[in-house]
Amino acid sequence: MLRWRHFCVFFLLGAALSANPLDVRRYLKPLLEEQLGALISKNVAIGELRGNLYNRVILNDVTVSEADGQNTILIGRAELTYSLKNILLQKFDVVSNIRAVSVDDAYLLLKRDAQDKWNFVLPASGEDQKDNTSKKTPKPKIHVSLNNISVRYIDEKGWGQKKLPKRYDQRLSALHGTADIKDGEIVFSAAGTLGVNTGVSLSGRYGQDYDLIINARQVDLAEHGFYALSFSDYKVNTGRADIDFHIAAREKSAPALTAAMRVSGGEFKPGDILAAPLRQIDGALSWQDGRIYFDNLQADLLGSPLTLNGTILLGKIPEVDLQGSIRDVDLQKKYSVFVPLDGVSGVAAASFELKGPLSELSGGGRFAIADLHYLQNEIGLVSAEF
Repeated sequence: MLRWRHFCVFFLLGAALSANPLDVRRYLKPLLEEQLGALISKNVAIGELRGNLYNRVILNDVTVSEADGQNTILIGRAELTYSLKNILLQKFDVVSNIRAVSVDDAYLLLKRDAQDKWNFVLPASGEDQKDNTSKKTPKPKIHVSLNNISVRYIDEKGWGQKKLPKRYDQRLSALHGTADIKDGEIVFSAAGTLGVNTGVSLSGRYGQDYDLIINARQVDLAEHGFYALSFSDYKVNTGRADIDFHIAAREKSAPALTAAMRVSGGEFKPGDILAAPLRQIDGALSWQDGRIYFDNLQADLLGSPLTLNGTILLGKIPEVDLQGSIRDVDLQKKYSVFVPLDGVSGVAAASFELKGPLSELSGGGRFAIADLHYLQNEIGLVSAEF
């Protein structure tokens, strides 16, 4: 008897599609808008709906917006494949029976204004969704392929207390990848190009909490450095870097950022700590919990090779735990501003260890000065601990 009913439903639907498919599409369009909107907690508007409707439908000019009307996603073309049989058996629940989605030529806007307000809303918390979980609605399992996606990221606030000197506005283009929706969570991976020649790959998951991993290669530090260091007074003037980010947020907790990078040819001005910037920076750095870690970082300070290891805890008054060495220090030509006595010359080298806040540094080390002269007097080699 049940099979006979199914046959009748399919027969009537087939007759309707053959007789006047436009009527079915007029019904299916608002149904898809409602169900897709409920799935992602956004407003969805479909410009045009085409396809054979038996197992495939094509959506053109799709707009996704927030409750306040701000558009966050524009999709040129999306193709959905689904199980028509299950849709009919489950009272026209289309979304739960979508098997695959192909998205082409889409545009995603992520924007934060100067008042720290984003243009999109994260999913509701687990407590807010308890009422929905009691309804025995099948959770969709959907495979999504992404082709030629463009993402624009705008931030007017930055990550510090001070206002950004200018708006950070970047485009990630030619993005291709996949996403899988299962059990209310999205797992994704994609790759594209940031700006002109910076390769970027993204992967992670998005649900009640989220993890995002970003790998960027050949990043122009002059273009992006002011934004990355917007929490401080420090500046990066030149250089390129390969950077790996991991951003994680657990339910009801603030996002946590960890990062690792390998820098080449960088120039860095650490506020008023040094009279001159560090140039030709090469080596590895990492970031976690507000602390920068140095791993055999090489730099040039006024023409002298400098090596650093250790950590700096950033803040209003940075705290350091550093070990380093510097050599070929020409006291007369390049470092006269640090030498309190006139007429002193020589070439120095030093190893040192520094600890504590910058205002109350402690530490020690050893220095040696070759060919030391004071006025017209030759003193020779001098070494000592400090």
